[in-house]
Amino acid sequence: MKLSIRVLTFLFVILSHQEILAEEYADQIVKINDQFYTGKIKGRNLWLVMEHVTDPFVHGAWKHYANIQSKNRVVQWALRFNRNFTSDGSRHFKMVLDEVSITSNEVWIAYVTTNPSPVPMQAASFYGYNEDHLDIKKAPHTVAKDIVMFVTITSSPTAIITSHMGVSTSIEGLQNRQPQISMDLHSFAAKVMRIRNPHRILMVNAPVIGMEKIIASSVSEDAFFAGTREMRATLEQRQRASLEDFLADHPQWLSQEKQRIFDRMRRMETSLTQRLKFLEEDFAEQYLSKEDYEKDRADFTSKLENAKAILSGDEQRLNAEIQKELLPLFYTWQNPYPFEKWPGIKSLSHFLSKYPPILSVDGKDGRQLDKRMIIYDGKQPDKVVLTINKGDKDYDWIFTEPFKAEGDTHYIAVDLEALAQAKSLE
Repeated sequence: MKLSIRVLTFLFVILSHQEILAEEYADQIVKINDQFYTGKIKGRNLWLVMEHVTDPFVHGAWKHYANIQSKNRVVQWALRFNRNFTSDGSRHFKMVLDEVSITSNEVWIAYVTTNPSPVPMQAASFYGYNEDHLDIKKAPHTVAKDIVMFVTITSSPTAIITSHMGVSTSIEGLQNRQPQISMDLHSFAAKVMRIRNPHRILMVNAPVIGMEKIIASSVSEDAFFAGTREMRATLEQRQRASLEDFLADHPQWLSQEKQRIFDRMRRMETSLTQRLKFLEEDFAEQYLSKEDYEKDRADFTSKLENAKAILSGDEQRLNAEIQKELLPLFYTWQNPYPFEKWPGIKSLSHFLSKYPPILSVDGKDGRQLDKRMIIYDGKQPDKVVLTINKGDKDYDWIFTEPFKAEGDTHYIAVDLEALAQAKSLE
């Protein structure tokens, strides 16, 4: 197929522009070799490293390091230094190294270190790393003592997306806190991946809400895309529904709730009748103050009247009871996805409106990925940029366990160039 001069010129301009963007920060990054890149965080005595894990020996060493970092008892020990520390990041860091192939994918380790002269293959020393080294004041490990934060970066040579997973402060880093550096690490990793392949356009993963907030607030609104289109469609449809619509679509819930209410009203009728009988006894006033006596009598009488009316077929009272019982269930149905509110964002619907999703998935509840992910253009919503099918060797990592949206997480997509530009290097 022949291409016109106009199309060829357009492609040349686009590719040239991508290369120029990458060159803006290429001179701030030191390429030790094709598998090892370093840089320095601006204004701080902290250095950044990207190491491509290709050697099985080094892969095993990093897996050993990840195992030490993610052990539950190690995490509990670390709680003495930081009450908010969790194993989530280190657990996923370990999962990527354990479950993602380094032969069919590009797996990188990105980390922040206090060592100004990191070198390739130094991770091999982790085979001698153990819990005794975790206290940097007593028995520091020669390499691990300097690592402050780490994360895995996964892609493939021809893939146009990357995934950052398992960002975590190291146990040693907790003893010498270096705040607000996670975006420096993410941005550096994006820079390296863009330099290596300017065609890479997005970072796709399912981060914890804390990391999602940090990333969203670090790039422009048009560079961050939250959730999936299926999540947005589900929320829009359910937010429009009334309680009556909900009950019409779930007749079995209404029937079950009516039966529960009738059973409860029968028990209440028996119980309240006995309580009122007790209050009629002469000695009841000896145990209750006049105020409590009158209050209990009025309360029991009112509840007994309501129970008898419902059991006698009072539809108005029955419906009021149904609404009271089913409203929490209805609200949960309207908002099926976990979401933690944060300043300026009042709901997940609001969040997806502010950062419209460009991802489409085929899995459970519109949040999970099963066999296919479709990525749309952020500026042209109907244009498909990429369709990823399970079994596609260039993207097989995205279907593995570490990258699933689980718990309170959902997928996000971030413009990779915007992520690269989010933080400057020195």
